[in-house]
Amino acid sequence: MTETTSQDSIRARLDGDTVRNVLLHAFLYGLAVLMAVPYLYTLSRSFQPTELLRDPRPYWIPPLAGEPITLEHYQYLLNNTLVVEWTINTFIIAAGATLLIVVIDSMIAFSL
Repeated sequence: MTETTSQDSIRARLDGDTVRNVLLHAFLYGLAVLMAVPYLYTLSRSFQPTELLRDPRPYWIPPLAGEPITLEHYQYLLNNTLVVEWTINTFIIAAGATLLIVVIDSMIAFSL
């Protein structure tokens, strides 16, 4: 009798844990989608023509507004700014800082 009762209580607990885990994961996935919405909206707006950006009505997908998808903003960014140089400088600084930390931490670890 004890073995059957024990198995029933384990089965009931697992069912409760399963329901709790499903609800928890559903909540977390919903929260993740909610947090991704501003990034997706910004990405969608970046492919819209300038005229459509000035329209007060928000459009998520440019073809639904009757306008084609455009890359003019990305072309402007790459052709008229120093974003490529800024990116290279960022990688140089990050690599230098990483190398410095590895060297210093290696010396500290060796002394221990």
